Amino acid sequence: MNKISETDRENIFFYANEDAKYYDIAEELTQPHMDLIHDTMVDLIEYSLTWKKEKPNRPFYILDVASGTGAEAFRLLERFGDDVHIVAVDFSPPMNNEFKNKFKAKYPDEKFESKITLIEEDFFSEKCSVDELLKLIPEAQHLVKFDAVIAGFFLHHYPTKIKQLFFDQTYNLLRKNGVLVLCEAMSFQSNELSEYAHDFGEKWMKKQFSKPDEYLKKNVKALGDQANFMKKKWLKHWNYFHIYSPDNIYKNYNNDNKKLMSYLDFASVADYKYIGIPFRMWEAGILWAKS
Repeated sequence: MNKISETDRENIFFYANEDAKYYDIAEELTQPHMDLIHDTMVDLIEYSLTWKKEKPNRPFYILDVASGTGAEAFRLLERFGDDVHIVAVDFSPPMNNEFKNKFKAKYPDEKFESKITLIEEDFFSEKCSVDELLKLIPEAQHLVKFDAVIAGFFLHHYPTKIKQLFFDQTYNLLRKNGVLVLCEAMSFQSNELSEYAHDFGEKWMKKQFSKPDEYLKKNVKALGDQANFMKKKWLKHWNYFHIYSPDNIYKNYNNDNKKLMSYLDFASVADYKYIGIPFRMWEAGILWAKS
């Protein structure tokens, strides 16, 4: 299986290590309306699980892949309360520590483990195989598989074969009519539009770190002396892996069938049904699919 090199890992995941404490603040300066993106992901999960108004006699079990500092997890807890249990997977100890600290601040009287099962592993490791993750669902819940999988902004870092593995694995983790919500960096069919979207994103990021919009001034103030340093790091990250890099990672070429693969194609190959992209925000897109 294709692995990410140490050089790539350093350039890609810098924010998951020593800079984890700045991640939430800086992330909002890298993509327009990050709150809207996170909210929309959880809106899609909530709608998909509750639109028939049939609440099961058990909590929903939701898998949060690359859970980071808990952006989606906390929104899920706010929406579902005691009616959800989250299994979160992330390989970064600093990000996981931030997640736990935020939970303690938000829910001082609750135990983290009562709401969230946190697995500190790479999602593609043996410890996160389908069999291993399904063991985390209590037999007493009479639920064989997860109700939903949610993941954001991590898959574009990986090569084509691992992207397909993500869709194959999540499909096998979901119950019948379970839902996948994936937010990712996505290109467009038009190269010209892809180039414009990338150029817009880069210019927008530079502006927000230097002369932010009113609603983001608090973020730059919170970064303080770190603002310029974080700007340089995020711009390096932005340009290290994008649609015009030599690796061309947003446009996924499958060497086996000589086909250019989109995220919609990956989902279709994995046998997902009712696949669509209901949300786009420049280079960000949210894919929704049912198993």
